[in-house]
Amino acid sequence: MPRLFIAIDLPDYVKEELAALQRNDIRGARRTTRDQMHITLHFIGEVDAAMQNQLMAALPAVQIEPFELTLRNVGHFPPKGKVRVLWAGVEIAPQLQTLHQTIGGTLQNLGIKIEERVYNPHVTLARLKINPSRRAIQSFLDDNAQFRTVPFRVDEFALYSSQLTSQGAIYTKELIVSTASAGN
Repeated sequence: MPRLFIAIDLPDYVKEELAALQRNDIRGARRTTRDQMHITLHFIGEVDAAMQNQLMAALPAVQIEPFELTLRNVGHFPPKGKVRVLWAGVEIAPQLQTLHQTIGGTLQNLGIKIEERVYNPHVTLARLKINPSRRAIQSFLDDNAQFRTVPFRVDEFALYSSQLTSQGAIYTKELIVSTASAGN
């Protein structure tokens, strides 16, 4: 069964800026590749082929106007305890929240359970398998405290499938949905 999620892809120049944040001095960090960088809107999980087809039929009905996003700041999950993920944050934009909620409604209408946690948009920079030194994490946070990209245009989102491998996940765009006025 395919493992699915819905996300916003990033322009190549933004991925380059994010790659520049990634470090080799954090023990146990598996850096996210440029092909894996995205802003997740909803994680769906494993579904059968029939549900994937229903998703692919329903998602194009989600219509929004193009908008701009800016990536800003860095951090880690969880905020306390053993650090598992390093991330770059997304400056809150009402249009992003609307897109998240609209897609969530579509998923619920199809009977897909959505996460109840508060939506915290971010781009994963690295996953950590072992407990890194607090000094290395603090250095990463301090060195990148002023991180901010130029605004970039969002005029589409995609349904992705994810195949887990020993080298990390391989993402495939199964469907691209353009926003209402993407061609204008």
